[in-house]
Amino acid sequence: MAGISEDERVLERAHRMCELAVSRKGSFLHRLSKFLVAVVKSKKSTCSEVLRSAAILALSKFMLLSMKTCLRYMPLFLDCFKNSPSSECRSNLMVAVGDLCFRFPNVIEKYSEDLYHGINDKDDYVRQTCIIVMSYLMLNDMVKVRGTIADLAQCTIDSNVN
Repeated sequence: MAGISEDERVLERAHRMCELAVSRKGSFLHRLSKFLVAVVKSKKSTCSEVLRSAAILALSKFMLLSMKTCLRYMPLFLDCFKNSPSSECRSNLMVAVGDLCFRFPNVIEKYSEDLYHGINDKDDYVRQTCIIVMSYLMLNDMVKVRGTIADLAQCTIDSNVN
């Protein structure tokens, strides 16, 4: 047995460096993530919706770097995904969900029911994005097909032909 290859060793080291860079208190990325969370949680009178949408999308990129960060901010991420008034933001967050599923499948699995929320979105583009992402994740065995598959099947009779 040769153990792990040099490529795997380098990849593991890069993962550890990313984890430390984002989760170590006092680091620039840790402080920046706290700032992004403050913007996302800010009142509507304080920050514009465009700024909040950009902040949650940026935070999703931080979540890709660190499992601890992903675990910590997943509830906030899903709250924005479900409740953002911006359909563009909801659609972008659905794409980010796909990235998060591939990076941290065990973390995302416990939130899999929430991932199907976009299938019933009022916006056609969000529904279409959700169907594309969820079908890709299902085909790659990244999410389990559950009872919510009926919601996906219901989209075949959607008034929007796309």
